[in-house]
Amino acid sequence: MLTNNKVINVIFLGSGILTLLVLIAASTISQPINLANNLTPDLMNSFYRIGASIALLSIITFLINKIQSMSKAKFWSMIGIIFVIQVMFIIVFIRSLTTDTAYVFNQAEQLANGNYDWLKYFKIYPNNVMISAFWMLFYKLFNFLHITNHYLGAVLVQTIIYDFGIVFAYNQLKIIPKFHSKWFLLIGFAYFPLWLFNLFIYNDIIGLSILLICIGFFTKFLYGKGSNLRKYCYFFMSILALTFGIVLRQNLMIVLIALLITIIFVIKKTAKQKLILLLITFGLFGAMNIGSKSIQKQLNFETDNQTMMPTVSWINMGLNVHSAGQSDVYDTWNWYSIDEPERTKELKDSIKYRLDTTPKIDLIKLFWHKARITFTAGLPLMDFKDVRSDVFSINAPRFFYVLAQIAQPIYITLFILALLSIMQNVKIIKELSPIVVFSILSIVGIFLFHVLLWESRDRYGIVILPFIFVLASMTDFSGFSLIYKKKMLAWIIGIIGTLLLIVGGVTNINAIKNKQVINRETSRLTYSDYTYSHPIKLYKNTEYKFKFEVDNYSNVLFASIKDSELTRNELKKININIYSKNNRIIKTNANVDNRYKVKLKPGSYVMKIDNKNNHDIPNSRLFVYSNKNIKWPDDTTVQKNNKNDYSIEPTLSIFEQNKQTLISSYWYVFIFVIYLALLFFGIGIGLNKLTNNNELYLED
Repeated sequence: MLTNNKVINVIFLGSGILTLLVLIAASTISQPINLANNLTPDLMNSFYRIGASIALLSIITFLINKIQSMSKAKFWSMIGIIFVIQVMFIIVFIRSLTTDTAYVFNQAEQLANGNYDWLKYFKIYPNNVMISAFWMLFYKLFNFLHITNHYLGAVLVQTIIYDFGIVFAYNQLKIIPKFHSKWFLLIGFAYFPLWLFNLFIYNDIIGLSILLICIGFFTKFLYGKGSNLRKYCYFFMSILALTFGIVLRQNLMIVLIALLITIIFVIKKTAKQKLILLLITFGLFGAMNIGSKSIQKQLNFETDNQTMMPTVSWINMGLNVHSAGQSDVYDTWNWYSIDEPERTKELKDSIKYRLDTTPKIDLIKLFWHKARITFTAGLPLMDFKDVRSDVFSINAPRFFYVLAQIAQPIYITLFILALLSIMQNVKIIKELSPIVVFSILSIVGIFLFHVLLWESRDRYGIVILPFIFVLASMTDFSGFSLIYKKKMLAWIIGIIGTLLLIVGGVTNINAIKNKQVINRETSRLTYSDYTYSHPIKLYKNTEYKFKFEVDNYSNVLFASIKDSELTRNELKKININIYSKNNRIIKTNANVDNRYKVKLKPGSYVMKIDNKNNHDIPNSRLFVYSNKNIKWPDDTTVQKNNKNDYSIEPTLSIFEQNKQTLISSYWYVFIFVIYLALLFFGIGIGLNKLTNNNELYLED
């Protein structure tokens, strides 16, 4: 008969197992949903993914213990090499500042320079106010130290904060019995999909780093030695880190709920001690919220219910079967003009209507699609289509397509290891580790929140990774490694893995044959102000001039004169000219779709835009509000009728658009050869170990 404690633990483990099975299914058999062309490239099929995952599992059964027994000098040398590669990556690539990241950058720079006028974007989305305040502190420091490249400075800050978080968590987690701490640190450093987020100046990698610090302190509270007072201090620091993280990244609230459930149901403390822990948690949460409100007031931030988008709008968006729960401009802004409180009421009615009228099978399909969007891809690329290299002539879309294929089996393998770790805890159902339960509940909570409630985006799924890393490092391979038990089984696994990879190589061959239109960004100046946070006019009879550079051959220019349609006569009177060394190489008039065919070689150019209309063009998207002191990554100065105007910055993007394959035959073969080599090596080690064991048995 199950006791109440066992029933609760069964629920915890059961929910974790079911969630990991769905995550494994999504990452193994499905494709990321593409609602826009080239937003997220397709992954190679299940034959390749399963075969490559078998290869990784066969080698990991040997590697985990090998890494754990590695000398400090060798291990830290390996981590040092990975760190150097990581730094090279963030120096070589740049992710252009667009949409949310650009608004945060602009506002943080404004604050750092003493301008407390808030862009309208933040009054609509106040959840991003505190991350702007966070980056303001660093930009102030950069100004003080005379660091001019604020983008690269912020990228380095994010890299250092994340690396500190993973090292800090490693130092605390290694006190857990049978925890593979070196394996945890290696995963954290070497999991290259997270390197992309160091280029993304926002709150994602900061939130992840804070989670790692929280996990570290919570582990010290659970397993550390010392007085009760010292342990309460560790718990205090854990909650302090987590509540600070919630201020910057609100979906970490799910992790706080998971931690509270762990305290109430799993941690072995008296009722009085649990009450103290709960009081610390709620006290810090309240204090952090009061503190953030105070900081916002000091920074002169104010909004109102009418300007601010209500929270229910994201839930309503998440139930849109037509967009698969993804961010939908029309589903957002069509509600914006309605007055409050009627807007919130209508949004709630819309949620109820969608739940009541959508067939149950379609709702299930919607939730599956949302799981695919958020958790299928090991390398989330939805927000990284504009990554480019200014250092080398790297075709970024093709490069990251290759990385996505390499990353996917690693991602699946981590899920499998986490699942095995949970399943191994079934044996000790009465005495579950609080860190295991905390990790399980965080993964389940984040999964359910983004699948059942919130809008979908692939980068939202990375929040589960610290907990996946923890569980994957707790898998016990002693007496468990299947390939080390029987020679026949080792041969069968090797043959299955080899056949799957060969079939994968044959069935994915179209990847090197099918050409598609690829937009390779070669230059970008600032961002498009879609909220009209600070509307800009194109003044009548005025010429605007600025410089720009392109890194590679380019044939498409996108420059949005205005979102709403201008008349044919108005367009004719807006002239666009591009000069190279004082020679005009392009002469055209503005058009409706804002796209222009160009032929630009790598180098510097001057663009002149002349509004010859006898009236202003309001709400132009060609420029954004700026000031002289803002350090944009591709900074330039605008001249208005030959006089410098530091209040605006141009916004345009330039591409090389070609029809080509996403992967060359060389890289295609390379991927399969690498995983076949890993498979043969892993199986070979297993067979060699079996042979040695048999020889020892015969000698005995």
